[in-house]
Amino acid sequence: MPFDLTCALWEHSRAKGSELLLLLAIARKADIEGKALASISDLAKNTRLTTRNVQLLIRKLEKIGELSVTVGEGFRGQYIYELKTFRDEAKFIASNAKSFVGKRKKITAVPIKDEDWPGLVEMILQFELPLDPLNDNEWWNDISWSCNNPSNAWLTREFAKMHAWRKENPLRAPRTGWKRFVRGWLERTYAQERKTNGRST
Repeated sequence: MPFDLTCALWEHSRAKGSELLLLLAIARKADIEGKALASISDLAKNTRLTTRNVQLLIRKLEKIGELSVTVGEGFRGQYIYELKTFRDEAKFIASNAKSFVGKRKKITAVPIKDEDWPGLVEMILQFELPLDPLNDNEWWNDISWSCNNPSNAWLTREFAKMHAWRKENPLRAPRTGWKRFVRGWLERTYAQERKTNGRST
């Protein structure tokens, strides 16, 4: 389900006692639209109540707007129950989601800082890698962590290999997704060297 209906009932339902217990029993059977198929006898068994008490509680829940019941249209005469809390909560979540999307702002990457990565920008340009998608200081800091603080000499060597591979394989070279390509290359190389040498290079 798109959210926990049981939690929604605990938080927002006006029902109490046996009424809430019955709603929770129905919620266990509910589908992604907040609708459940159940017989009176099944609900009585689940709630440890009599069938008569279940029938009375259903009427009370209908009156207070917690439940909508369609009689006899389910499989083999089972009732179809619609939990109003689900419907109201779904509308609330959808409304908030639209509001969030409308207010969300694009996060601008911090360009590579020379004090953190001296000479890296020049290196990227030297080996004809696209600067725009790779000009992200925090992303390179992540690379530093995953590749154990690679040296400029190590990066130069790997950039040279990338350059040669792209020249030899122009049809396989990426046109988008450069961060994924560069990170995958560097992390695979580091992992292989560590496996071969027993340590980072």
